[in-house]
Amino acid sequence: MRDTDLKTSIRRATWPDPSPELRARVLQDSALVERPLALTDRVWFSRGWRLSLAAATAGVIALGYLSGTSAIVGPRMPGEMARIAAITETMQDAGLPADDAAIFARRAVVDSRLAAWDAPASRHMLEMFETSGGRR
Repeated sequence: MRDTDLKTSIRRATWPDPSPELRARVLQDSALVERPLALTDRVWFSRGWRLSLAAATAGVIALGYLSGTSAIVGPRMPGEMARIAAITETMQDAGLPADDAAIFARRAVVDSRLAAWDAPASRHMLEMFETSGGRR
């Protein structure tokens, strides 16, 4: 007799039903206890919690965007401070209010720093990869 024949005969065999005493004893010993849901399950499967988390994330991103500060830009160098002062003075001479001139000068310096910081990396990526995405 082969192994598959033995498995087939076991699957096709009719098994007797358990006695009523055994059934009552098993049901009596294994009381069904409902466990309370964990806080993480309630948060994860709750639509309200997920929506509030998404709204809070969007709020934090919007607050960071509206605050005007950037974590990418480091402290200013002395040459940059002189450049900001020169741009501010030139913009004030052109008739712009002092606050607007200062904002424009800081933004011009930060934009030029980011452009200088990003250009070598972009050039390096273009040199290293073909347009199809593979390495040269």
